[in-house]
Parts: sequence; C-alpha cells; structure tokens
Amino acid sequence: MSWTETVAVVRDIAIIALTLVTTLAVLIVFAKVTALVDSTKRIIKGVEDVTSTIAGTVGPVGAGAGFLAGIARAAAPFIRKSERSDPED
Repeated sequence: MSWTETVAVVRDIAIIALTLVTTLAVLIVFAKVTALVDSTKRIIKGVEDVTSTIAGTVGPVGAGAGFLAGIARAAAPFIRKSERSDPED
C-alpha cells in the first residue's frame, strides 16, 4: 500500500467515524428535545386544568362582581352630584 492509499483509507475511516458520531449526537439531541416537548405539554395541560378550575370557581363570583360594578357605574352620577352639593359650598 502506498502513502496515498494509506491517507485515503485513514480519511475514509475518519469520515465514517465522524458520520457515526454526528448521527449519535443528533439522536441524543432529538431524544432530549422530545422529552422537553413532552414535559412542556404536561405543564401546559396542568396550567389549563388549574385555569379552568379557577374560571369555574370565579365565574359566578365574577358575574356578581360585574353586576355590582354596573350598579356602581349607574349610581356614580348621583353620588357625585350629592357630594358636590355639600351645604358648606
């Protein structure tokens, strides 16, 4: 085997080894990213559950609060007028 053939064989082995290492690295990164995506999906599902539970609990309370806010807005002009017409003015 001549020097040129030896260099070519070493180069080919290096290319094959680099390809295998790169493939292994890509597979490891893919597995990590997949685990991260699955974890994120679980977290989002948990947040959705908590949000829907809070919305179900606060919904009726929020409707009552909205009703009271509407009454306060409707009564605001009358309350302000009576405050302005103090006998001290």
